Amino acid sequence: MEVRLGEHLEFRSGSCSPPRRARGRFPVYGANGPIGFAAEHNVSGPLIVVGRVGSYCGSVRYCDSDVWVTDNAYVCRANDPAETRYWYYALQTCRLNEHRAGSGQPLLNQRTLREVSVHVAQAPERRRIAEVLGALDDKIANNERVIEAAEALMVAMVGSVDARVALSGLARRSTKLVNPADFDDVVAHFSLPAFDAGRTPVRLPGHRSKASSSTCPNPVCCSRN
Repeated sequence: MEVRLGEHLEFRSGSCSPPRRARGRFPVYGANGPIGFAAEHNVSGPLIVVGRVGSYCGSVRYCDSDVWVTDNAYVCRANDPAETRYWYYALQTCRLNEHRAGSGQPLLNQRTLREVSVHVAQAPERRRIAEVLGALDDKIANNERVIEAAEALMVAMVGSVDARVALSGLARRSTKLVNPADFDDVVAHFSLPAFDAGRTPVRLPGHRSKASSSTCPNPVCCSRN
């Protein structure tokens, strides 16, 4: 069925950013996600953070704990708190960024958000859908934490080694190029933006990659910029 967001969700602006620190108890959320930590919070989870201003307006983040939301974002709450996570996934289908106004400093206003239409499941199904998708997201987050811990351990082990050798003695730069369009199947495209965004390649059909690319078996990728 099709509904308007305002029928199921409440939007309100966040507060001025508090003094931020690199570490702390409460994450601080801006227009595009976490930007630091604070000693106190201004909202309690569960909630959804929606980017309000800038090029990232319309981005959505799910928070199940207490956080501080700045005035560059909206605090979004479901009328039924138990459906909060479902609406987090539903909002990702709305292309909220396309509803922004202004060019120099794009923004989303609450009136526009409330009028956005979205196709949603019937009420009894929403929690079940959220449970399945949420379990997958939680598993991904747990795996990422394991990877981060393993990488930190490896860096610590390498840092304790006294011997030094030239990098050229361990690896070589590959210059072999291929045309991804020649592949019949999906390719894992490791672009510079992909490297910066979580170091995860983008899976896409080969014909959608417009530039020649390097092919490397078992590579170690390093950003050159």
